[in-house]
Amino acid sequence: MMRANQQGRLKTMRRTHHITSFMIFQALLTLALGCGDGGGGGAATEGGDAATMDAGSDSAEDAAGDTSPAMDSATADAAPDADPGDTGPDPEAFNTPEEAFAAVDPLIGTGGEGYSYAALTPAAQVPLGMVRVGPDSTDEGFHWERLYHHSGYWYNDPDVRGFSHTHFVGTGVADFGHHRVMALREGDLERFEPGTAWASKDPERERGEPGYYETVLVEPEVEVELTATLHTGVHRYTPVGDERPMFLLFDAGSSVRDSGVSEAAIAIDGGRIEGEVYYTGGYSTRSRPYRIYVAATVDPPPEASWVWDDAGYQPDASEAGGGVKAGAVMRFAGDGPVVVKVGISYIDQEQAWANLDAEATPYTFDEVRAQAAAVWTEQLSQVQVAGGTARDRRVFFTALYNAYRMPTRFDEVGGRYRGFDGEVHELDGGAHYTDLSLWDTFRTLHPWYTLASPEIQRDCLRSLLRMAQQGDRGMPRWPAALSYTGGMIGRSADVLFGESALKGIDGVDYEAAADIMLAEAQPDPGDDPAQMDLLQAYARFGYVPQDLHDQSVSETLEHGYHDHALANLAAHLGRDAEAEALRARSRAYAMLFDADVGFFRPRLADGEFEADDDFDPTLHFERDGPFTEGSAWQWLFYVPHDPAGLAELVGGREALLERLETFFEESRFRSDESLDRILPDSYYWHGNQPSLHVVYLLGRLGDVARMSHWAREIQLESYGDGPDGLAGNDDGGTLSSWFLFSALGLFPVPGDAAYTISPPLFPRARLHLGDDRALTIEAPGASHARRIVTGVEVNGAPLDLGAPLIDHATLTEGDTTLQFTMEEE
Repeated sequence: MMRANQQGRLKTMRRTHHITSFMIFQALLTLALGCGDGGGGGAATEGGDAATMDAGSDSAEDAAGDTSPAMDSATADAAPDADPGDTGPDPEAFNTPEEAFAAVDPLIGTGGEGYSYAALTPAAQVPLGMVRVGPDSTDEGFHWERLYHHSGYWYNDPDVRGFSHTHFVGTGVADFGHHRVMALREGDLERFEPGTAWASKDPERERGEPGYYETVLVEPEVEVELTATLHTGVHRYTPVGDERPMFLLFDAGSSVRDSGVSEAAIAIDGGRIEGEVYYTGGYSTRSRPYRIYVAATVDPPPEASWVWDDAGYQPDASEAGGGVKAGAVMRFAGDGPVVVKVGISYIDQEQAWANLDAEATPYTFDEVRAQAAAVWTEQLSQVQVAGGTARDRRVFFTALYNAYRMPTRFDEVGGRYRGFDGEVHELDGGAHYTDLSLWDTFRTLHPWYTLASPEIQRDCLRSLLRMAQQGDRGMPRWPAALSYTGGMIGRSADVLFGESALKGIDGVDYEAAADIMLAEAQPDPGDDPAQMDLLQAYARFGYVPQDLHDQSVSETLEHGYHDHALANLAAHLGRDAEAEALRARSRAYAMLFDADVGFFRPRLADGEFEADDDFDPTLHFERDGPFTEGSAWQWLFYVPHDPAGLAELVGGREALLERLETFFEESRFRSDESLDRILPDSYYWHGNQPSLHVVYLLGRLGDVARMSHWAREIQLESYGDGPDGLAGNDDGGTLSSWFLFSALGLFPVPGDAAYTISPPLFPRARLHLGDDRALTIEAPGASHARRIVTGVEVNGAPLDLGAPLIDHATLTEGDTTLQFTMEEE
């Protein structure tokens, strides 16, 4: 029975949702008129039926498809006008691990409108766990996968359709959502076709913490609690309000996309469930489908149970299979909690039981939750801050939490994993990861791992090398599950390997990786331009001609940047001739600069610029134009490996600084207007990857004051502590890791072994690096208003603010202290 005040809240929520839907319509109308879609989750393509926002590159590795609206824009809770820094925590006392844990709010970034949709999920998981067990939301059964449901969940939805075990985290692509569990009460079941049930959630009873999620389903009156281990999800369903019997529905054929399942099967025997699904139609299956197996126990066992299949409910059956639908219904007396323990495996049914028995069977729900909390507390204890506001700390430690949610741990209990060749392999030490959204994460997340968690970075590199060796398409750009997805542009893995080698990540076969990547980067172009793939055309012309391949400007700039990183790796290995050839090609971006308009523009195969009498540098392009997910303004600054060369192109240092000032001044990221948040920005756009490094070009050009001003603006305006607290898709921790670096006072130069500086948000911070080493940042008086860096000392030695770069080894070889002098503007 729904209480009157709960009904009122839900009606208000639905009215708000309807208003939101009108705003979305406005955004879609703008997209139809040519603004395109953005993201990191970025350009939207489909492989078969796979809708994605991070598959914008139309190469031989991609699958062609339709464009769908992506969700990135600058939006967040507005920072307070007044600086509350003096009323925050003690500026001298570092937080405790328990305080860091308590500061995390998994609901931050689970909402957002239009291009500011952050795509995060409040699912319970342990760091980088295979299982992310969490809610898949809906609005009375409506949940358009191409808007707001990439992770399965959107905060604004009033209803839940169940709790599944696999999810992407913050990406611009809808996928996974396997093996969903849903709770109903007597009288509810007959209202729904198999697999379509939903129930309202109480927004005042929804909360999470690292490793735990809870909500109350209002209409069936059931409390839901979720926790997880690496390979299992543990549920607790408690009827509240009355003693009506409770039903649990276990859907073996579920997915976020409501499609892509080719075959599902389930069998129930008392309190034991086995199931599997053959998944073929998602982003994660573009080059190889997979089977995902489930082993589950239910305590207490149900009083009665039956199954469903393609033909509907089968009241006298205990098994279903052979079609695309398979599920089980379990009936319980409504007088106590029911605990469901679910192990999953990509290997086989026996492995699913092994995962369950090793990680969940011996433990109660509360013990599993406590274990997850302990693991997260240890992970979050790696960084400590002093001072700042309570809001700053919530944003910071939630960002730290999000940095350890994806990629996905893919090796299973006993050390086996299923590889890119579809075979099961024994792991040779460490961990095996997949779901590496590299075009996003190479910029901030992987540099964070390289600095703070080098063992994770090492295992990511070794995983990528295994994929390249076991697969049939070389080094993957965006691997998901067992597949090459072909998502996005460039050769992002080159940056990971090049940077990691320079920064001393050991235990990686860099020679083997270089053999693969150098061969891919320098193909024989052949004789016929019409037959050249993108990399052959790039090798032949030194740029990508627009009449041969779309997104030609972005592809050229991205490949040039990645050439630089690969050259670093080649030089590190003593392969000097290959390094020099790549360095020369990395400067070919200049061939696309049109001095008449002052921007990069597409050239054709005959060497002429593409004719465009109405060139508009603010026009937002997608897959069918010269730019990937952006405008000529946004790609003007995409030469992160050569700021001096870019300055020379545009007329010198001062000219480039003025262009950068225009870029930030004209941006809408500080606007409070709703449409400015849900539509793509043609200028600085924090919700999309090509802009993420740009503010730090100001510092690298020697204008530290201007860098300090704008970096603090981004910290405060593009990050908040509400459901709309991120400026766009977090993309596996990309935006979150940007905040970690920026708020601490550093920013990486991906592909190189250096960092530049940023205005610290906290007066003190400490990053524990292991082996009794620590990086300490001191910035006395740092606050929202005290933001301008006027001096930096590294272990007592002044840093040249004309070229403020710090080598990785300086930060990591022992105890290091960075001392910032901060002033108000």
